[in-house]
Amino acid sequence: MSKQLRSTRLWLAAMVLAAMGAWAAAPPNLERALEAQRSLVEKQPANSSARVDLGNLLLLGGDTAGAEAAYRKAVELDPTKVAAHFNLGLLLQRNGENSHAL
Repeated sequence: MSKQLRSTRLWLAAMVLAAMGAWAAAPPNLERALEAQRSLVEKQPANSSARVDLGNLLLLGGDTAGAEAAYRKAVELDPTKVAAHFNLGLLLQRNGENSHAL
């Protein structure tokens, strides 16, 4: 393999990793969004959709325990809420709890 081809591949790999890192970074207004979502959950404690959204925001911020608690509460509030089951399952799978995820 030529040096130029190797150099091009390394450059492309670096660009892909940089793009992935930028994409995965938390949005700059995450704290405001979390505050607003927590306020909504406080005002509407039986709103399972608000709990799922809170879980998603918490997960974006790296709070996996908080996200799991929010998803579990959403499932408890509405056992038919597909998004709550799905997101909880994905989170459990990501944490290596495959049997619980199923």
